[in-house]
Amino acid sequence: MFSLLPREFEGEIVELGAGWGTLAFPLAKRFSNANVRAYELSPYPWFVMLMRWTFSTCTNLRLFRANFLKVPIRGETEAVMCYLHSEVLEKVRPKLERELAPGTLLVSNVFEVPGWIPEAVHKIDCSFCPQVYVYRVPALVD
Repeated sequence: MFSLLPREFEGEIVELGAGWGTLAFPLAKRFSNANVRAYELSPYPWFVMLMRWTFSTCTNLRLFRANFLKVPIRGETEAVMCYLHSEVLEKVRPKLERELAPGTLLVSNVFEVPGWIPEAVHKIDCSFCPQVYVYRVPALVD
């Protein structure tokens, strides 16, 4: 998933449903000039992630225990990363279309965003994560 971002990426990356921080921490480390915001609602994974953050050196990572469906995702966001089931992606899709600039990168591990056409689908030799979908947020049609 890292290879889908420019090597010297300096924008804002949002991870929706960050879980234990398995992606958020490596993202923050790899893209040290970017701001990474990770959202997780479930208390136990969020607490573990918070403990990891407490002992980490990731100064560019911010953690939020919040329902990402109910908090604004700022328009400055340049990339969204997620590993969310298609049913959740269908719920978040209208929010992304309203709040993000057209063309914003969205990378979805395993699951498709219903109603969007992927820019690319990367097949991976892994039974747990067989593909990664790459999207650009479409412009709203009035």
